[in-house]
Amino acid sequence: MNVVDWLRQIGLEEYSQLFAEHHISAEVLPHLTADDLKDLGITSVGHRRRLLVAIEALRAAAAANEDRTPGSLPLDAAPAERGPVPAAASERRQITVLFCDIVGSTPLVTRLDPEEMRELLRTYQTNVTAAVTATGGYVARVIGDGLLVYFGWPHADEAHAESAVRAALSIIETTGTHQVSIRVGIASGLVLIGDLLGAGAVPELMAVGETLHLAARLQAMAEPATIVVSDATHALVSSLFEMEDLGPVELKGFAVPQRPWRVSRETALSGRSEAQFAGMLAPIVGRDAELDALLHQWRQTVAGNGRVVLVSGEPGIGKSRLLAGLEERLTDEKHLSLRYFCSPYHQDDALYPFIARWEQELGFARADTPEDRFRKLETNMASRGLERDDIPLLAAMLSIPLGDSYPRLDLSPQRQKEKTFDMLIGWLQRLASARPVLVLFEDAHWADPTTLELLEAGIDHMAGLPVLRIIS
Repeated sequence: MNVVDWLRQIGLEEYSQLFAEHHISAEVLPHLTADDLKDLGITSVGHRRRLLVAIEALRAAAAANEDRTPGSLPLDAAPAERGPVPAAASERRQITVLFCDIVGSTPLVTRLDPEEMRELLRTYQTNVTAAVTATGGYVARVIGDGLLVYFGWPHADEAHAESAVRAALSIIETTGTHQVSIRVGIASGLVLIGDLLGAGAVPELMAVGETLHLAARLQAMAEPATIVVSDATHALVSSLFEMEDLGPVELKGFAVPQRPWRVSRETALSGRSEAQFAGMLAPIVGRDAELDALLHQWRQTVAGNGRVVLVSGEPGIGKSRLLAGLEERLTDEKHLSLRYFCSPYHQDDALYPFIARWEQELGFARADTPEDRFRKLETNMASRGLERDDIPLLAAMLSIPLGDSYPRLDLSPQRQKEKTFDMLIGWLQRLASARPVLVLFEDAHWADPTTLELLEAGIDHMAGLPVLRIIS
């Protein structure tokens, strides 16, 4: 594989010389990480995400080639690509179903040579599989240019609807750089799954239910390069994605009109935990002892004894609600609350919770240019407790090009990481010198290694300061 051709395929040929200067060969390419791309100087978050998705596609293709028998072609998903499947035992499950296909595939077939069409399908299916795998989905069936994907089965995923929509956005972005246009339909609901259907040598474990048919109908009505989701899916992820209500629609086979929604983009929220903080909260039930324990730790913190508390438990038992309840109890007390949220979709992005928090803190908008973001960073510097010396390191962390009035960072990656840690810890110490600080750090099981390293590095520095850090 030629690296320049690969960059051209994903629409990022502008980085050809950069990759050549840093000796990024075809053998090195599948091993690049988000940190590597930052070290290369790729400041555009969108370009880094596109590169990472394409790199994941290379890894998926390599894994499939290792398991594929000689002479076989990836025009149908092989078991190695699909992951382990449980034994055939029917069960009722709430899942999300995704259908996607190529718009106008028949004209492509008539226009392209069969080998060209095969290569186009290979690239398309590999990219879709990589996007699905990255968000925990399961490719249940591949028929030509159509793919049927399950989220929430066979591997349980309490965020199956969110995972499906994120996968769809990634599919649209990645495949949009090729010769194809994709449309996606998504529906969430109850299915009966696990029945062994089909005959001969290739029976399949399939889901049965209205949800599959609805996803297929939504996919058929979607415009090119768009994602249409069911009303049930919208209800599960409405705070996480911007969507347009398409109004009641009559769909073939459905007795009552359906209410589909067209997905536009992500909101600023990083996941369901943050969405719960942003939305209406249900009353706390049966957590008085835990809440009292946290309030006791807060009283110790206010007295000048820094604390770190770990809240651990199974999904759905109310950890996020407990932390929100603590904030409610402290509403009338002088303090500062800082909330950080980890995401299962950013476990490879160094310091993602801190970057996301600072982007919100500084008021960054999706349409902002790098110059706009740098201006906002400078404008809000004093009001956010930053010092002038913090700007170069914070700008580097946020992938913002420095202005001419600041010295360029000339540090090794390790030294820059250490200096960034010192900057963030020093900033928190300055905040704590003025008032007690409550730091809520959600879903640490999804934290990237660099974030965990920073959390550990800050423990000793907070011992004598009024800082309560609660990690769930």
